[in-house]
Amino acid sequence: MTLGFPGKHLEKNRSDESVEPEAYPSTVGKIMYLVTKLFPEGTNAARELTRHFSNLGEEHHKALKRFVGYLK
Repeated sequence: MTLGFPGKHLEKNRSDESVEPEAYPSTVGKIMYLVTKLFPEGTNAARELTRHFSNLGEEHHKALKRFVGYLK
């Protein structure tokens, strides 16, 4: 498993509904702490996850699950 797909960026959520807006920022915040202290290889993937806090979609949660799966 890899951190992400090369050359692919997360797109803006086009639908009006946001998926689990309270859990996503908390988890990404923990990931940001991890990449600044212990895991600099994950910096670009973490940066992509932080770009869309205000309008989250299913694609963003899939990317977050992929990152956490890579860490496991």
